[in-house]
Amino acid sequence: MDIQAAILCDFAEVRQNTLTVVAGCVTRFVLSQAPMPMPLFLALVIECGPQEFDSVHEINVRVTHTGAAVELGRVTAGFQHRQVSELNPGEPIIMPVSISLFPVPVSELGGHDVHVSVDGGEPKILTAYAIPVPS
Repeated sequence: MDIQAAILCDFAEVRQNTLTVVAGCVTRFVLSQAPMPMPLFLALVIECGPQEFDSVHEINVRVTHTGAAVELGRVTAGFQHRQVSELNPGEPIIMPVSISLFPVPVSELGGHDVHVSVDGGEPKILTAYAIPVPS
């Protein structure tokens, strides 16, 4: 199991096994009031090897304020992919995933680290900065 891509974005959705990402590579968002929901989506591309088909997999996303160990929120998702007969021997399946980070409350300015892992593996960390409303 390998995370091929992890992108913070304004919106993401999966339809017919394709991933649509709108305004990807977000590194900043406006904190217009505190607290407020984190206004981002996490778009993932996960590679599943043949040995991982037909198993349930868990995606864990946790958000912390940069430099602090305090968890601001957590989102958990699961997926399972069935064996596909049209695959070549050893060919992996690519799983697109969209996760809303809206359940995570943001209450202060600064960096917010998004830690994402699959099945307890090594997490990828993305950072987005909450900035004040421009004057």
